Amino acid sequence: FNIYKKDLYRIAGEASAFTAEALEDRFTVWTCWQDAGGQSRLPRYFGIVLTADGKDLAELLVEQGYARIYGAKPADSPVQDAERVIKELKKLEARARRAKTGAWAYSRE
Repeated sequence: FNIYKKDLYRIAGEASAFTAEALEDRFTVWTCWQDAGGQSRLPRYFGIVLTADGKDLAELLVEQGYARIYGAKPADSPVQDAERVIKELKKLEARARRAKTGAWAYSRE
């Protein structure tokens, strides 16, 4: 997002609160245990998180301007088609960026 550190903490708090609210009821995690890489000593895996009403947490976070599209292309899963997911995420990110939603309100890009 290319935002100042002083704004980072505000956005992180908002994103955390949004995620906690979205997941306060039951939620489902789908994974194929594909290594997500990174520099952590702990293992990281790609996963899909669905809220109690079946909404994709990644789509919600991108739509609200709390996440950007980044990473590996998702594999097809029992709940999602990879090509549809990528296309939808790109639209949501562009819309959030234009509307200056979430972190985009502080972006210097």
